[in-house]
Amino acid sequence: ELYELVREHPRYQWIEMVKAGRMLSSPTVWEDLAKTLLTTNTTWNMTRQMCQRLAALGTPYPGGGHAFPAPETIAAMNADELYRQIKALKGFGDYAAGSMLKLLGHFDRLATDTACRAVYKDGINGGVAAANDKEIAAYYAPFGRWQGLIQWMDVMEDWLRTG
Repeated sequence: ELYELVREHPRYQWIEMVKAGRMLSSPTVWEDLAKTLLTTNTTWNMTRQMCQRLAALGTPYPGGGHAFPAPETIAAMNADELYRQIKALKGFGDYAAGSMLKLLGHFDRLATDTACRAVYKDGINGGVAAANDKEIAAYYAPFGRWQGLIQWMDVMEDWLRTG
């Protein structure tokens, strides 16, 4: 259905050409939730550091690296430290919730963050002016149940087309 939709929109015909449109999710919702939090409201460098620190809590692999830690491992952390870290989290906002929905197979919600706004400004708005979230939502609304995935394809286009 996604490919049928993008055939009608010249800007998005590349999606079918490169066979894009699938989301790579983790083996568990727990891991996706944790990784989503680590990629929200931070820089890419900080995301990588946080993921490395979290992964270091998991079971080591023989050749190096670690498995992603189980929820029980995190729950077993020192109560004071765990409390401090949880208290510091602001929780899942619109972006993180929209991202998680896509990982769970629901593509009808947008996940608008600074990267999405920049892509919209440069790629869709011609670099002329930044758009507010309502304008961005209006642009993606015609894509209906696929609007969140189309937005994600806009963000990932350069990477997906060049591999």
